[in-house]
Amino acid sequence: GGLGTEEDYLSLAQVIDRGNRRGLRRYAGAHRAAAAKHEGEMTRAQVATEARQRFFEALHRERRVALLEAWSVRLDTALTIVARRTASGDAALYDQRRLQRESAVAQGRLATERAARDRALARLRSIANLPAVGTALVLHGEILPDSEPADIALLRERAERRPDLLALKARLQAAQSDRTSAGRWWLPDLRLEGGWKDVNLSQQS
Repeated sequence: GGLGTEEDYLSLAQVIDRGNRRGLRRYAGAHRAAAAKHEGEMTRAQVATEARQRFFEALHRERRVALLEAWSVRLDTALTIVARRTASGDAALYDQRRLQRESAVAQGRLATERAARDRALARLRSIANLPAVGTALVLHGEILPDSEPADIALLRERAERRPDLLALKARLQAAQSDRTSAGRWWLPDLRLEGGWKDVNLSQQS
């Protein structure tokens, strides 16, 4: 138009978080990420622990089956000898019947333990991703360790490195940062702004 102005602006603004709420929320997020990492490590540790438990359960059941099989063989041998002695009049019929009852009880326990062993082996196969049939499992190991148990200081040191405890600690730190940030709601942010303005007045032609 005949008269008018041209204005140019340049401004810079900076918001100052006086309560450090954004920083606290950032710290809380970092702690939650660390907690998720530790929880993943704990999940892997739980899977490994479950695998060890299933292995030693299967090993324990195999040992029990082997002992009961050996005991059943001894009872059968003794029963054969007593039956011969009873037939010849050197042993009472009561002894033969008592051994027959013991042999029947041993056979029943053996069948129970074999079923428990088969179940333990099936559980071990499932966690080890082995086929249910066609692959023989040969277990080697000792149920009780040969070494002495660790001292209290070593156990405490190992406990402090447990992933679940580390995850719990990280989540507590995240909650503390969130609480501190929420407690500073009353402290307003400070906004600093500066700039430049140019105005040109046009002339009438």
